[in-house]
Amino acid sequence: MQINRVKNSSEENQYMISENYSRTTYTDIYNTNVGKEDAGVDTLELSGDDNTPIISDNYSNASKSVISEAKVRNFLCEEDTKIIYLMDAYSRNEVTETDVKNCMYSEFYNIKSFYSNPDYLKDHECKTDSQILGRVYERMQKYNAVFMAQTCMLEGDKLAEMYGLGDNKRNVYYDSYYYNRCQETRRLLRETADEIAEQFGIKSPDYDDIEKNSPLVLDGGLDFNSCWNHQAVNRSICILNPDWSIKPGDNFTFFYSRYASKLTDNLSPLESQKGICIIGYNGNTWTIGVPFNDSTSLGPLADNFNVKELMLRTGTAIDATLLAYLDNFNVHTRAFSFEKEMSGNMFTL
Repeated sequence: MQINRVKNSSEENQYMISENYSRTTYTDIYNTNVGKEDAGVDTLELSGDDNTPIISDNYSNASKSVISEAKVRNFLCEEDTKIIYLMDAYSRNEVTETDVKNCMYSEFYNIKSFYSNPDYLKDHECKTDSQILGRVYERMQKYNAVFMAQTCMLEGDKLAEMYGLGDNKRNVYYDSYYYNRCQETRRLLRETADEIAEQFGIKSPDYDDIEKNSPLVLDGGLDFNSCWNHQAVNRSICILNPDWSIKPGDNFTFFYSRYASKLTDNLSPLESQKGICIIGYNGNTWTIGVPFNDSTSLGPLADNFNVKELMLRTGTAIDATLLAYLDNFNVHTRAFSFEKEMSGNMFTL
């Protein structure tokens, strides 16, 4: 958007402020060199992206609107950063549930107090206290899901190093412990938001609607599975089926590495091109080779496999609950992933 300030229709007195304020800090916008004596005395011409002028009779109000909007964005960005640091630390057990509850109370109060300042116009995204509380819940649940999934994946990197594979990001790790922690934290956030709503005499947010319609979906949704899937897809070797509501059994772990050479002994060079899955469930462990089409493994070769089908090939009696969950995992080569990416369909099979 451009703001053109036209003074007395004379060319020598024309003054223009042109700021793409979506990329400009509050300080930058405030330093427009507009003198106090100029405020409120001129006509303001607003030009949209199509350069169509929109005339305002009050320069002071319009400039205040731009300054106000920029400061609101800057403030909300700072508050979101606090949430990010807190939820990241919580995923690694560095802070407690009490810290999470206190963060939600603090964020709600901070934003509520900020928006109550009469210096700012009331056209921001949160027009009621219930909407403010919903915004805080949305951010905290989003980063709960993102960081639980990320911490889970980083545990897999530690396992890869332990197995001698190094930190090459050619592995993924899923652990029901982190899924369950994400769900427990989700309940904690909802309970805390309900407490705040009751304390302030406002309506509780519609949590399901917030999670369903949130725009914060660039790196997965507001749930563990979709965030985990996004990170796995970015490693180009694994993907979950797109039913994010699936729930793992307790004590379920799944580790997959693209190459098996360091995990098993006495493999020939071509045999080492196999992938490998290590599955844990209720105290049992299964190690399964993945016969990709660049290996000399016995049996049908391919560049993409469903993990349930791989497990059934072993002929071992497997718990039906475990098989049902493994049906949601698919492992593949990076070449397969790149083909999916080129087709514009990298997040689904």
